[in-house]
Amino acid sequence: MRSDITFYSHPELPFLELKVCESLGVSYKKHFHEEWSLGLIEEGDSVIWCDGQEVSLGREDLLLIPAHMPHCCNPRPHEVWRYQMLFVQPQWIAGLGVEDSSMQFKHLSGESSHLPARLMRQLAHELRRGSTALALEITAVRLFRRLLVGEEHDREEAAAVRAADSRHSQSIRAYLEECYLQKVTLDDLQQLTGLSKFRLIHLFKRDHHVPPHLYQNLLRINYAKRELRRRRPIAEVALEAGFYDQSHFTRLFKQCVGVTPSQYV
Repeated sequence: MRSDITFYSHPELPFLELKVCESLGVSYKKHFHEEWSLGLIEEGDSVIWCDGQEVSLGREDLLLIPAHMPHCCNPRPHEVWRYQMLFVQPQWIAGLGVEDSSMQFKHLSGESSHLPARLMRQLAHELRRGSTALALEITAVRLFRRLLVGEEHDREEAAAVRAADSRHSQSIRAYLEECYLQKVTLDDLQQLTGLSKFRLIHLFKRDHHVPPHLYQNLLRINYAKRELRRRRPIAEVALEAGFYDQSHFTRLFKQCVGVTPSQYV
């Protein structure tokens, strides 16, 4: 009987916490969380009891559990069980503007789980490597809008976004170009435009072909190029440009410039 559990969080996103678990022979009693829980099964089979239902879970299955809903999820005997669980505060979920009818236990498997599982892994990867709060929250918005609203409604809302004028996306662009070395969050952009987080992401990407966090990163890379040409130390430039993880800075720099920062110098 063993269990290896690690928690990850971001200091600027207190509403979000990731649990990564690998266990053998560990079971849980009925319990509930004050947060919404989104689980992704990475390996092993298990059974969940939730909301009066008992559901079998396998690899790549996702389960979404509302706050304060009693549940227990346990692996099959003698099997290694690996999963990721994301805990999200209800206030943040409510801020997405989703109808109450969507606030229920969900189990996704097969084709319906592919995109949410990919977004879940992307969010976990970004959280582990220390991505910016803006990048993390944009991924979280995309993930939970897909889970709670679905693809069809996403298409309808995207059509409405295409019909909107571009003043909001231009104001976001101007803000990012002025403040790209600073910490920028979706709350900042929401306050600037008065739009929902989901809508402002779609509107900006429509007009500029990349989401806000990537636009900010591109501004930072161009700034880094200018400073590196002045022969400043790479680590100093990376930190000043807002990259607290130098490997992330090097990887993104090479993707944009074609060479690493040291090769560029």
